[in-house]
Amino acid sequence: MIDLPTDTIATLRESWLMIAPHGVDVASIFYQRLFDTDPSLKALFASTDMAMQNEKLIGAIAAVMDALDDLSAVVPVLEKLGRRHAEFGVTRAQYDMVGSALLWTFAKILKDAFTSKVRSAWTLAYAWVARIMADAAELADSSVA
Repeated sequence: MIDLPTDTIATLRESWLMIAPHGVDVASIFYQRLFDTDPSLKALFASTDMAMQNEKLIGAIAAVMDALDDLSAVVPVLEKLGRRHAEFGVTRAQYDMVGSALLWTFAKILKDAFTSKVRSAWTLAYAWVARIMADAAELADSSVA
C-alpha cells in the first residue's frame, strides 16, 4: 500500500480541480496521443464506444482522486480494472505508454500550471495505479496458466 505525502495529495487535488472541467477534452486528447504513440493500440478499441470510454477514463481518475486519503478503498476497483485490461491483451509495457500519454495530456491542459511538482505528483500517483492494475493482471494470468 502507498501513503502519499500530504503535499503530494494537495498537489494532485489542486491540479485535478483544473483538469476535471476539461474531462471530455482530456480523454480525447489522451486517446489521440496514445494512438499517435502506438497506432496498434487502436485495435484494442475497435468496437469501443469512445464517448463511453472517455467517461470511464475520467471516472477512473476521479475515483482515485476521491480516495487519496484512503487509497486502500480504491485498490479492489483498480485490481478489477487491471484484470479486465488483461482480458483485452494489455501488457505491463503498455502501462508506461499510457502514463506518458496521460502526463503529456495533463501538461497540454494545464500549460504553465504543469510544474515539476505537479508532474512529480501525477507520476507517483500513476505509477501506483499502474502497479496495482498490472500486478492484478499478472496474478489473474498466472492463476489461469
